[in-house]
Amino acid sequence: MADDDVLRHLHATGAALGRPPEPVPEADPWEPDDPLDAHSAVVVVFTGLPHLRVHLHDDGEDAVHLDTYVTFDVPRAHTVAVVRALLSGQGAYTRVPGGMVGAISRRLGLEIVEELAVDVAGATYAQAVPWVPASPLNGWLAGLPRRP
Repeated sequence: MADDDVLRHLHATGAALGRPPEPVPEADPWEPDDPLDAHSAVVVVFTGLPHLRVHLHDDGEDAVHLDTYVTFDVPRAHTVAVVRALLSGQGAYTRVPGGMVGAISRRLGLEIVEELAVDVAGATYAQAVPWVPASPLNGWLAGLPRRP
């Protein structure tokens, strides 16, 4: 997909889910390209819970930032699907992370660190989400299904 197509799909997805995005004024996707900004990312912001910032990079590898704690690096082909999953909660779930942190967490019965996983066609993206006291993200995570 071209950048304009991704932007239009992001806007349509947000609008369909009742979360229309806000383009960042200095990177307005509807204005012609400025040759001086050729290497800057276009940012699309979805306010509310969960708060998402999507950085569309010119190399086709995008970043979907969830709140300020979690970043999913995704190829352009999956950007809209990851955003849709996070905004709708469909295809997003939590699990205890693997590795040493997960082993200790399971052994002690602690859930200080969750792993947020997002399933899209052909891929799963997962990131650890640290427990941050008084963060509204914790409540949103608690509402997601839990899988092993």
